[in-house]
Amino acid sequence: MGAMLKRMDRLIVGEMIPPFLFGMSAFAILILFATQLRAFLNLYIEYQAPVGTLLLSFLLVLPQVIVLTLPLSMLVGTLLAFSRLSSGTEVVAMKAAGISLRRMMVPALIVGLFVTGITFLLDEKIVPASNAKFTDIKNELVLRKTGTVGKENFELDSYNGGKLSWVLFAKSLKGDELTKVNFFSLSESGSVAWWIDADNGLWRESHWTFYGGRRHQNNPDGTVLTTFFQELAVDELNVTPRGIVRSQRSSLDMNMFELWQRIKLLKRQGLDVTKDLTDLYFKFSTPFTALLFVLIGVPLAVTPQRTSSSVGIGLSLLIVLVYYLMYIVVTKFAQAEWIPPLVAAWIPNGVVAATGVYLLVKRDK
Repeated sequence: MGAMLKRMDRLIVGEMIPPFLFGMSAFAILILFATQLRAFLNLYIEYQAPVGTLLLSFLLVLPQVIVLTLPLSMLVGTLLAFSRLSSGTEVVAMKAAGISLRRMMVPALIVGLFVTGITFLLDEKIVPASNAKFTDIKNELVLRKTGTVGKENFELDSYNGGKLSWVLFAKSLKGDELTKVNFFSLSESGSVAWWIDADNGLWRESHWTFYGGRRHQNNPDGTVLTTFFQELAVDELNVTPRGIVRSQRSSLDMNMFELWQRIKLLKRQGLDVTKDLTDLYFKFSTPFTALLFVLIGVPLAVTPQRTSSSVGIGLSLLIVLVYYLMYIVVTKFAQAEWIPPLVAAWIPNGVVAATGVYLLVKRDK
């Protein structure tokens, strides 16, 4: 029996690999055209990006695209593989040998768990760096063409040895001037050592100088010493105006640790962290979609009526559409504070898991 189960596991994994790779290729092309084509055309036509820059940009967006395609490809691979096994009577033969559908699902779940791990690895180690580099390229092309810099309602942070060292908030950046500035300097322990709020700031060759503000110092005894100033140079903040624009990062450009560091700082200052919390929880929950798509794909695939590969692909697209509609809706609800971000992050996966368990129990009788 053990040898037969091993042969079955190898058969199922072997059947899953070709449609999985097909799904990756097809979905990658679709996502690239849907999300990046306009951006690339804009870089080439409006900003005259060199061909080499366009090729580098293409390579930089690929990790994000691959992360998006992995769960979808897992669903396609599962549906098509088990549909083929079902239509070829292999599933019937396995059941006749006393092998349950739950046991048949084991190798697919192992593959799904492996894909989930790869998704986590890419999303934490590769995607933030590649997204940040792509953002740098776009900003540099804009700066080169316009010759000026500008930004509204932005945040800039700096890390030293993997730890957050300072954070800058500003209402706007216009040329060499910042308006409505808040600058926080953090200690080695990660707490705020001192911070500044000022009406505006000007770039002075090597650092920023703030005007018309207050400096707040956190003392060891828990008290805060506040001093007013007309002019204050901050050598620590030595990022040029162009550097600020180039360094702008969204949650997509951060790993979970960096995003959590930013959330903690925002919380300390009493600022709204709902959007960042939502992004953080989804960063953790989304990779598990690959594993859960196996749970729903196997029982759907072994239904006798679904023997065509085109039906399998169509069913995959329908499931993906429903899943991402749920994703969009719960994300908006979480950001509007209608539901907690942690709950929102697991609703789509929870619906997929519950549906998969229901279908599995129903089919595996």
